[in-house]
Amino acid sequence: MTQKILVVGDLSPFTRSSQRFQAIHDLGQELGYETLSISTQSDSKTTILDRIRYKLGYPPDKAGINEALLEKVKVEKPSVVWIDKGLVIRKSTLLKIKSNFPQTKFVLWSPEYIKPRQNRSHFLMECLPLYDYWFSPMSQNCNCSWLKAKKPKKTICVDQGYDKNLHRPFPLNKEERELFQSDVTFIGTFERQRAEKLLNIAKAGIQVKIWGNGWEKWVNKHPNLKVENKPLYGEDYVKALCASKINLAFLRKANQDQQTSRTIEIPACGAFMLAERTTELTNLFQEGKEAEFFDFQNTQELIQKITYYLNHEPERKVVAQFARERCLITKYSYEDILKPLLKQCLKNT
Repeated sequence: MTQKILVVGDLSPFTRSSQRFQAIHDLGQELGYETLSISTQSDSKTTILDRIRYKLGYPPDKAGINEALLEKVKVEKPSVVWIDKGLVIRKSTLLKIKSNFPQTKFVLWSPEYIKPRQNRSHFLMECLPLYDYWFSPMSQNCNCSWLKAKKPKKTICVDQGYDKNLHRPFPLNKEERELFQSDVTFIGTFERQRAEKLLNIAKAGIQVKIWGNGWEKWVNKHPNLKVENKPLYGEDYVKALCASKINLAFLRKANQDQQTSRTIEIPACGAFMLAERTTELTNLFQEGKEAEFFDFQNTQELIQKITYYLNHEPERKVVAQFARERCLITKYSYEDILKPLLKQCLKNT
């Protein structure tokens, strides 16, 4: 009988959870399993009470995920239930499934460091010991001592991945190039430390373009700082990366990031990346050959590297090309990353 993998996550368009689902689905034919899904996305509007519950760590299950999960498992009897984030999944739900279907394996994928309160819930922390596998691209999750007693049986750290169908060099027409091109581009949510760095770059006479949420108050901060004040998704996101001469990759301090999705997606698109220097990133990409890095506390180094690569276009393009090749050769795509994990999950089920 064909094995089944049930994926539970936000499968709405443009989410990274949906990209991982697609990779799991595409691997199904090769590994011999059928893929099922439940999307956690709800069409209901978020209320003030919802926000309070999220802040307190008790997010509402507005999409009825727990009930849907129980019913889906009862009907389909999957070998593996793969849960992305799992903030609303209840302990009672997992216990009931484990009682009725003891052979079913539970997998948790955690794309964020779960110690910060905004990245976890009480439900998640209660469920954590019940998972058979815990996969995360955040090394902090795998190494933190405060979670030692709660960790699943198998905790495996992996690197961030990219969607091989989306994150690739993208041809641009004249209108797209005019819309997205910039000397320096940053795509991401507002954080004051990031904003101050970008303002320093603008004051150094360098054109900076910003895409993302929360930048309203920075729209007219400086003539060289162009704030688009809206996020980018899908192909538009990739086009902006490809159109920019230099793409900045900041790390979120609250998450203690060592790498992020963008630090893989930018190189995968064959775009030039200038990222904060960490040991994990310098292990993924050779500094000065496949990407460039800077110390976040050293604004002078940041501006010097931007200036150098703006003035050395051939070298900049070679670095971007080598970065793309590194992603292909070392196999950084979601399919490549998830394949051995899925094989391990399906074994002995």
